[in-house]
Amino acid sequence: MKYKVLIVDDSIFIRKIIGEAVSKLNCEVVGEAVDVEDAVEKFLKLKPDIVTMDIHMPSRDGKKSGVDACKAIKELNPDVKIVMVTALGHRKSVIDAIKAGANDYIVKPIDEENLIKVFTKLMNPNAAKK
Repeated sequence: MKYKVLIVDDSIFIRKIIGEAVSKLNCEVVGEAVDVEDAVEKFLKLKPDIVTMDIHMPSRDGKKSGVDACKAIKELNPDVKIVMVTALGHRKSVIDAIKAGANDYIVKPIDEENLIKVFTKLMNPNAAKK
């Protein structure tokens, strides 16, 4: 099974780095989103298996964040895997994201090896339990 991935980040540079890393796995980047509302709209349209989500995403009304998008997406599909992307020092935001349903997180600057490790764990949950 090839996993479909939606990359959500307002930085084209970060989207490119994540896209290149996940393409080395059994994944296909099916779309990219640049704000909270775009993330939810593209999720509904593309139905990815895994979403990478910047914690500090802009929103059209200026009131929402990546945590809000995570919560909305998990309400639409509790089985989707969400990997939050955050800068160092945002521990409270990561805790909020996990409470909202995120499965894991990675820290910027993106370490490709760590990203691949997180994705491998999400794609093979039984292997991680052994």
